[in-house]
Amino acid sequence: MQFPYIDYRSKLARAKWSIGTRPRTRYFTLHYNGPSVKAYGNPKGEIAQLEFDARFHMGTYLNADGIQYHGATLSDDTNLQLRDWEAKLWHCGNYVGNEESIAWTVVFGGTQRANVRMLRSIFQVVFPAFQREYGILTINVKGHKEWKKTLCPGTLFGNLIDWRNNQQPETLLMWFETVVNVNVREAPDVKSPVALNGNAVIPRGTTFGVDSIVKGVPFQGVDLYIHRADNLGFMLLRDDLVRQKPS
Repeated sequence: MQFPYIDYRSKLARAKWSIGTRPRTRYFTLHYNGPSVKAYGNPKGEIAQLEFDARFHMGTYLNADGIQYHGATLSDDTNLQLRDWEAKLWHCGNYVGNEESIAWTVVFGGTQRANVRMLRSIFQVVFPAFQREYGILTINVKGHKEWKKTLCPGTLFGNLIDWRNNQQPETLLMWFETVVNVNVREAPDVKSPVALNGNAVIPRGTTFGVDSIVKGVPFQGVDLYIHRADNLGFMLLRDDLVRQKPS
């Protein structure tokens, strides 16, 4: 991975077992601590918080195999590698997000805000590095709250949206939201296999990009399907399943 970072993996608590590795990487998901961090602004204290997080994630909260972030950016713009880049982690409460996403965190929470050095490191260094490495589309750089109803990544979400809106779009997109849990099919046909070996079930309330609307095999009088911009597959275009969001 070609960007400045410090490998901190060996200094964090780890279980003797592993969740596994990602089969593919299509997303980058941004997180924050949740509650305010008293040590925010003190890099040593922020690292101590990450060490606590590793033990906390391994406890009854998640029963995970270690800290559930691949990396972190500190307030002095230092970037830390916390897990193997290819590790699959339980970080966003969404199957697709956990299965296909790099998870990155900042060590603040509540109403605390990122400083200029941190913002520069995240948006000008970290994001581009992972996009180059894995071919991650701009629309697939997400905040945790775009996978599951949560406040995460807090005040940083506004910065993320500003960054995303100011990037050159890969394609002209429409934005949709799931009304219920919806299967993503490999082809525009409700009898086509569900993508990701049957696991591509998108939870209610998930926002996602669409690059085209196509005709497919009719189902109950509907023959239009939307194609996800991340190439995951097709979803039947029906009001009780998905709805378009204002641009």
